[in-house]
Amino acid sequence: MIDAKSFATQQARAALIEATLQQLDDDRGQPAYVLTKSHITRQLRSLEEVSVWIDRLDPPCHAESRGVTHATHGMEGSKL
Repeated sequence: MIDAKSFATQQARAALIEATLQQLDDDRGQPAYVLTKSHITRQLRSLEEVSVWIDRLDPPCHAESRGVTHATHGMEGSKL
């Protein structure tokens, strides 16, 4: 059985990185998840796998630790 709250959380995380997440049943009736971003599509077996792939598609930004700001990239604004 799918945990609706966990699925909704992962679906929201996917949306934040401009990806889509859909749940469907595989050939054996087990839940399968399809994550799509641009030209990348993955079928995953669990929400844990979904979370790992979302992390891969949107890695944490380390720019702040290097002192990079929006202004250094020609963009006015706050520090990244």
